[in-house]
Amino acid sequence: MIKQLPLVFVLLLVSFNSIIAQTGNQTTGSAITPNQSGDSHTPFPYDGTQTFTPGPSLTTGDWNLSVGPGAGASLGVSYSNILIGGMAGALLNESTTGVDAEDNIVIGTFAADLTLSASDNVFIGNYVARNATGNDNVVVGHRAGQQLTTGVDNVIIGEQAGRSLTDGDDNVLIGEDAGFDLTTGNDNCFVGSRAGANTTTANGNTFVGGESSSSIPGSLGNGVDYDFVNNGSGAGERNTTGQANTFIGSGAGLDNVDGFANTFLGYAAGANSQHADGNTFLGYGAGWDNNRSNNRNDANRNTYVGVLTGGINREGSDNVGMGWKADFIGNGSFGSSANRNNRNIFLGNSVSVFGDDQVIIGHQARSTGNQGSITIGSLSSTADSYSAAIGYDVDVTQANTMALGGNTTTNRFSVGIGTIAANQNASLELADTDKGFLINRVTTVQRTDMETAAANGNPLATTEAGMMVYDTDLSALFIWDGTQWINSTLDTDTDTDNQTIDVFQLNGNDLELSLEDDATVTQVVDLSSFLDNTDSQELSLATNILSISGGTNTINLSGYLDNTDAQDLQLSSNILSLTNDATSVDLSGYLDNTDNQELSLSNAILSISGGSNTVDLSTLQDGTGTDSQTLDLTNDVLSISNGNTVDFSAYVNTDGQDLSSASLSGTDLTIAIENGASVTVDLSPLLTDIENRLALLEQTLGVQENNLNKAKTAILYQNIPNPFNGTSSIKYYLPSSVSKAAMVFSNTSGQVISTVTLDKRGDGTLAINRDGLASGTYFYSLYVEGSLIDTKKMVIE
Repeated sequence: MIKQLPLVFVLLLVSFNSIIAQTGNQTTGSAITPNQSGDSHTPFPYDGTQTFTPGPSLTTGDWNLSVGPGAGASLGVSYSNILIGGMAGALLNESTTGVDAEDNIVIGTFAADLTLSASDNVFIGNYVARNATGNDNVVVGHRAGQQLTTGVDNVIIGEQAGRSLTDGDDNVLIGEDAGFDLTTGNDNCFVGSRAGANTTTANGNTFVGGESSSSIPGSLGNGVDYDFVNNGSGAGERNTTGQANTFIGSGAGLDNVDGFANTFLGYAAGANSQHADGNTFLGYGAGWDNNRSNNRNDANRNTYVGVLTGGINREGSDNVGMGWKADFIGNGSFGSSANRNNRNIFLGNSVSVFGDDQVIIGHQARSTGNQGSITIGSLSSTADSYSAAIGYDVDVTQANTMALGGNTTTNRFSVGIGTIAANQNASLELADTDKGFLINRVTTVQRTDMETAAANGNPLATTEAGMMVYDTDLSALFIWDGTQWINSTLDTDTDTDNQTIDVFQLNGNDLELSLEDDATVTQVVDLSSFLDNTDSQELSLATNILSISGGTNTINLSGYLDNTDAQDLQLSSNILSLTNDATSVDLSGYLDNTDNQELSLSNAILSISGGSNTVDLSTLQDGTGTDSQTLDLTNDVLSISNGNTVDFSAYVNTDGQDLSSASLSGTDLTIAIENGASVTVDLSPLLTDIENRLALLEQTLGVQENNLNKAKTAILYQNIPNPFNGTSSIKYYLPSSVSKAAMVFSNTSGQVISTVTLDKRGDGTLAINRDGLASGTYFYSLYVEGSLIDTKKMVIE
């Protein structure tokens, strides 16, 4: 059509039939009275009541050209307008308020036909820009910019491109249906068939790319095995209110609805992302499945560069990936990869990622553990959490392990520190001349504890032989020989062995011996072989002769006699003495320590164990042998049978008393009565009950207010009852968007005693009991997404 325009102009120029008197005005075309009709393709609002005649209204306008029935019929004082086509610019003229209508090019049937005043516009196409009053617009295409009104500085090219745009400014819409639904958006650039077709009011987007085909299978070869089925639409076609996006490539950002600040470059890059923000995908199919699950809080801030890079991930955020088919093992939305694929960095051809917080660099490098592993090197891999593999084809399969180099002659390392040419016969060469090698420093207790429970929870064994530690208590280097610690510190002083015996004792027939700093356990010597079966003997004394059973020798003790053995013991008060001896013993300290005796009563006889005398209690009875006596109150006199009386008259009629004072200290209420003693009452049980009821009432009254905000915010309530002895319950609220939540219980020392995962969303109740917990104060805290929300105190009685 554009190539035929010169011929059209030639035909028009030779057929002009009217030249107006003002300078350079030319017009041709018949008068027309349009009437809305589908048969004649006459649009609204014409009703056959108004006739439009080209030319007669021109007064002072110059250099205007109008060609076609009714074209430029209202031109009077305007200048430099080219109006070609039936009813083209029919109402165009400078307004009564002085708004110009000049320098416009309008070509097409009913093009700008309802426009009153506008300047510097190019409108080409049937029914384009019918109501436009803005300036500096270029609109080309059938019904393109059809509803444009006050918008300025727009470029709209393509059939029905920007058809709904009214007052949006500075937009570039090129392609069939490009920016079709855009109304008031500004600063958008949509290039390609249906590019940004559904965008309404968004600003600052750039979508470049034609409609993608219904299916691009893996026919691209080289292992490109994705199948983008039924894209069938242009770049950013379904974007509605998303802003500051740049989508370049067929189907790029196709499903974006309201995501913002995304950059997708490549065929179908980010095609399924609807609500995600801040992503950058460069390459064929890069981030293709991102945000497929359509959650509003997932799949954000990812950067993928390369063909199909990050294509599988659906929910993971904060990832950086680069390389051909550098991708995830699971999509992060269900199965073993659910709620994973976050904060990973991966670089290399065909890299494979699983889990969170992984770093993977190298051709076909893999990380299949759950979390926090590092894999650097081609064909290397880690298979469990918090592990690291560095080198070529290094595979680490257990957690918390780092391998520097492999275990073969081709991929193992000789590590040098302070040198760039490590000794190839050494695993590690330390070449610094002003530094030393500092090994693990432990106390004696920590070292000996390792014998039964080392870091992995198991005792040290022969597999750890050769392991070294430095004992800070003994200032010595110890080496594990497979069964015990050996002190490697050499004593160069050969003139002394100044050691103290730690243990030297006889236990049965075993002699136990230990020396200080010997780094060994207590040694035991069995002495049973030294027995001669004569140890079971008895001493006997006959007159002054001492002998032993089984022996032949005797000892005559008569020489040791001093004729003083005939002595008597005497006890005076608490002093014990021996005749013919000047010393004595004070026994007062032993009094009351040997009176272990029992009283007993049989009938009326009282006796004590170990004693010979008794006490007859019958005389204490009332003579009848019975204590059955009767109390009697006559008037104010109390009497007991066979006993005395008590007169209570002095205590009668004294109840006319007043309260003298009442005071409250803490929960203790003290009441003083006239002429009487004060009384204190503990009100804490009543206050506890009132506090529990108040907490319940506050929660009840607060429901309506909390419901206004709790849809977005997690809430933790006070447990009821509190304090409690058996069971209690904790209410909480979790928004549906929460992916991970837990209740953590701790004591006053900050020690965590229990963690309960919360799976229920919305309002929930957690029942607790005191099983295994001592009375006292405890705390419980609500954590959401790893962040503390609130902490409450509970008391167990």
